[in-house]
Amino acid sequence: MEVRKVQRLGSSSLIITLPKSWVNKVGIKAGDSVYIIEREKELRIIAFENEEVYAVVEFEKNQLIEEIKNKAKCLMYAGIPYFILKSNELITDDIAREVMSVKDENKDYEIKKVDPFGISFKLVSKMTDEDIDAILRESLISFEGAINKLLESLTSFNEKSFDELKKVKEAFELRASNIKHFFNIGDLSAEDPILEKKAKLKMTIYYSIYNILRNLLDTLLVLIEIGEEDISKNEVEYFKNIFGLYLSLIWEVAGAITNESLKRIEYANKLFTNISNNISEFLANGSLSSLSLKMASAIVYSLSYVKTVINDSTCYIHLKDAHINI
Repeated sequence: MEVRKVQRLGSSSLIITLPKSWVNKVGIKAGDSVYIIEREKELRIIAFENEEVYAVVEFEKNQLIEEIKNKAKCLMYAGIPYFILKSNELITDDIAREVMSVKDENKDYEIKKVDPFGISFKLVSKMTDEDIDAILRESLISFEGAINKLLESLTSFNEKSFDELKKVKEAFELRASNIKHFFNIGDLSAEDPILEKKAKLKMTIYYSIYNILRNLLDTLLVLIEIGEEDISKNEVEYFKNIFGLYLSLIWEVAGAITNESLKRIEYANKLFTNISNNISEFLANGSLSSLSLKMASAIVYSLSYVKTVINDSTCYIHLKDAHINI
């Protein structure tokens, strides 16, 4: 405990200085605001959070709890890195528990009661550009393993094969828990809107690639499960070759984005044309099994989305030539 003298300021105001040790500890400086709570003969001073707050949303004590929670959900959905819900009165423990139960499927937030009047929401697990590149590489390697397992099962499909395929699919699905962090990309410079647009476009492209691979894998697994007839060895060899090209195409697009290389985009476009022509010739063969026709059609369908990704990647790379006029 410390005793301090009350001093007069002007004709009617009284002031007291704040202890230097406490000021340094909480990071208060001249011009900052503090909370003051009056309780009979007691006066409490509470410092604001000293981190950069992107948004403060006020609510009244008598508001419906669902309205308050919806405010938080909307800010989380928008990806606001750090915001505070502020009450005009003391927040009870019951209200705090309800508000702090809010979740977002695609983002992780650290939620806590920062003071008697506020609940803070801080975006965590922010990913750097390199982290996001690594997640995509991991997903591509996982997909490659899944496709190889799938192709192996075509020549000797049995109950054990299908169980193995299910495990492969589940392992690939686990990447979804990392994919959500695409939307938690690290701090972006507010002074560089082009950099911010590039980062968001890159996240969109990578998320699209992941979903293309996941949906293609799901489709192929279903087709194999309900396969109506055997597939020939020549057809299996064909699909091994076409999936090798397909994976090369996706790797090339990922490399083009990482290195911002238009040459790699050009090569990706050549691979795309090669695969498209190859499958067209394959489908023109009138003696294919039903399973081969459906698998080839699934690849053709996914390629339409891959073409969009290639176009988006080209735009992403061209953005490096854009500069801000100051």
